[in-house]
Amino acid sequence: MPVTLDRIEGHTFVKTWLENGGSVVDLGMNQGNFARAIRKQYNCNVVGVEANPFLAEALNEPGSPQCFNLAISAQKGPVRFFIDPRNSEAGSLTTVNERSARPIEVEGIPFAEFYAARGTKDVDLLKIDIEGAEIDLFNGVEPSVFAHTKQICVEFHSFLHPEHLPAIRRIIARMQAEGFYCCDFSTKYVDVLFLNRKLGHISKMDEAQIIVHKYVTGAKRRVHNFCA
Repeated sequence: MPVTLDRIEGHTFVKTWLENGGSVVDLGMNQGNFARAIRKQYNCNVVGVEANPFLAEALNEPGSPQCFNLAISAQKGPVRFFIDPRNSEAGSLTTVNERSARPIEVEGIPFAEFYAARGTKDVDLLKIDIEGAEIDLFNGVEPSVFAHTKQICVEFHSFLHPEHLPAIRRIIARMQAEGFYCCDFSTKYVDVLFLNRKLGHISKMDEAQIIVHKYVTGAKRRVHNFCA
């Protein structure tokens, strides 16, 4: 089956790899827009993590995707998490805006342990948007942890942390060495997709279509932003 792409809340993924009732893990649920959309459009089972306790509480209403109030961190145990009351998307383990950020304590858990604790083995889509902590996530696990994960969409935060660029490039190189196809649909690693070649076939034609999709959608966004 040819690779066909979709994009939700800034994250691009292969929709033809999402089987009806498939498994999706959402790290950094925020207000839950991605999780709700992916469940509605693809009838997937979604389980996720949100470190901001106020957002996590709102996500645990009846009928909402399952959300755990945890922070993906290098160590297990309480960690300091910074929230910005004026911007729900600005929560982070490392503060950027000293004036508005407010520290709170959140239970931290390493990524591999979260995967194991949830019984998460075969995953059709893993979405990672954890405000800069994605570097520690990738550096803290062996790539084999992703052996049963079909695709991973990641928002890296080099636009806030340019010092992360060398680490991001090393992560991409390591994932490619493990058999993952990688495409950055942005120019700053904010919409990166890893595809597990061992779990899904990617032909040369598919690769060409992915690249065409990247530049066509990128051009459309630039036109839209110019006209807005």
